[in-house]
Amino acid sequence: MRDRDSKTNFEKDKKKKSRLIREVVAFLIAAVVVWAGFSGFEYYLTHDDSRKVSYEDFMYQVDQGNIEKVIVDKQSSRITWCKGNDVLTTKFTTYPGSDDFIERLLSKGVDVRVNSIKDSSGIFSLVGTIAMIGAIYFIYSKQINVGEGFETINGKESTTTFDDVAGMSEIKSDLLFIAEMMKNPEYEKSGAKIPKGILLEGPPGNGKTLIARAFAGETGVNFIAANACDFSNKFVGVGSLRVNQLFKEARECAPCVVFIDEIDAVGSKRTDGGDSASKEFNTILTAILNQMDGFSSRDGVLVLAATNRADSLDPALLRPGRFDRKLIITLPDKMTRRELLKFATKDVEVDDEINFDRLAGKTHGFSCSEITAMVNEAVINSVKNKRSAVMQKDFETAILESQLKGHIKENYEQSDRERQIVAYHEAGHAIVSYYNGGVGVSAITIRPTTSGAGGFTITDERTEDLAPIKDMYNRIVMCYGGRAAEISLLGGIDMATTGAAQDIKVATELAKEYIANREGVDFSQCGEIGEKMLIEDVRALLRKCDTKAREIVITNWHKVDAVAKELLKCDELSRDEFLTIINGDTTGNASAA
Repeated sequence: MRDRDSKTNFEKDKKKKSRLIREVVAFLIAAVVVWAGFSGFEYYLTHDDSRKVSYEDFMYQVDQGNIEKVIVDKQSSRITWCKGNDVLTTKFTTYPGSDDFIERLLSKGVDVRVNSIKDSSGIFSLVGTIAMIGAIYFIYSKQINVGEGFETINGKESTTTFDDVAGMSEIKSDLLFIAEMMKNPEYEKSGAKIPKGILLEGPPGNGKTLIARAFAGETGVNFIAANACDFSNKFVGVGSLRVNQLFKEARECAPCVVFIDEIDAVGSKRTDGGDSASKEFNTILTAILNQMDGFSSRDGVLVLAATNRADSLDPALLRPGRFDRKLIITLPDKMTRRELLKFATKDVEVDDEINFDRLAGKTHGFSCSEITAMVNEAVINSVKNKRSAVMQKDFETAILESQLKGHIKENYEQSDRERQIVAYHEAGHAIVSYYNGGVGVSAITIRPTTSGAGGFTITDERTEDLAPIKDMYNRIVMCYGGRAAEISLLGGIDMATTGAAQDIKVATELAKEYIANREGVDFSQCGEIGEKMLIEDVRALLRKCDTKAREIVITNWHKVDAVAKELLKCDELSRDEFLTIINGDTTGNASAA
């Protein structure tokens, strides 16, 4: 097997060298042709008999001041002259060979150059022409980027396998079966056909690229990776050439897995736009379709593509015979998040008391990449605090900062008025959360963050990935708690600050999701009418939630006031401290009073 691989690599190197030699020869031939053309034109200008004049006429023109530049070539006994730098006025006459000839020209103010040795300007001209064409060729080749290959990984040397992918057991099982079909010809004998293409769909950061690489490593076949931007170019037609090159390389190193990332960038639904960009993208898409139609399962090429916008893809890509199968890679569930956390910390010294189940619950909605980044932040927190192992609080701080999209500020300045408004704002969130559905409060702080938040209130994490629709409604009401407290404190809507802008934004997105789930309607598929219906329903829901939040705040204002005053004293409140203020309960029970 190693000898075969060596032979294959040798043949590839040989092909590359052969292609390079052909390109160099073609380049030199082009340079010589261009130089010969220029030289021929120059010879015509200087040797055309119609341009020859008598010596007497030449001297007459000298005396009249009509000649500004003269080149005397003693080797050819020829005088070339012109007025200024106008090449088209170049004429020539016979060199007389007298000693006083040049002195006479100089006395008339003529610029004289004498070539007493053999002129080598032709050689220098050839070299200059080759250099000029070489520079143009280099710049052009860098711009069109046709000749550059794609990232290729030898399947026998790949170190990435499914062991490097946490969770996704169903996805890995499907891909392993396809891999078995690629290796075992018995499946084809039974009439089963290997899919030509597999579309990996899901939100960004969930391992689509990783699972494609792992699939190639698991099967031991070669892997060629390309991104949609590899096909984009300012020169028309280059994109389709790159597509053809990609599949040519895949066939040469078959069995092979071709991976196209962000395929929606070049595979979106075709338009009738007349601009050059639309035409170019249509051409690239057509090239992909033609290439996928041009090979069979026997060619040993399997195409994997990744996208987070499958709805934007052209239907022609998704028909049978092209991307035959679609695998949905969703946000990780709680079990997968727990596996990811353990996998990400396998090379990290962590405390024995780490509760991975609790951490998995707190990271609901995190993507795979966000969990990995969070673990890294936890390690950084541990190192910064000079701890020998990563503690539970390091992870929880990292999770909190991930949710806030920023770090809690250590050094900051706030006026007493600003601190008061922030304290009542966060107290409003906490009280509304507590009395509206009994959503527990984990922590409250009025310390600002680097993301721009003046403070924040953290509610209990969800313990299940599937939450009741009513929980979404309760969270919308909670979003308006801070605004409701500001209105009561400051004496009206017009006196409230813009601090609730982010809350309103979050509430609006939750409202859209709530209505879609409640009504069972995908409004994005309902066109303009559906969009108008959604807007009106969202407005009505937000007004209802805003009113409910104000009612809770007004009814429980004495408790809002108590929580805010305590925050002004100590900046932060834990769950137990908050419950003590509410009802003296220090058990951690968050049920509504």
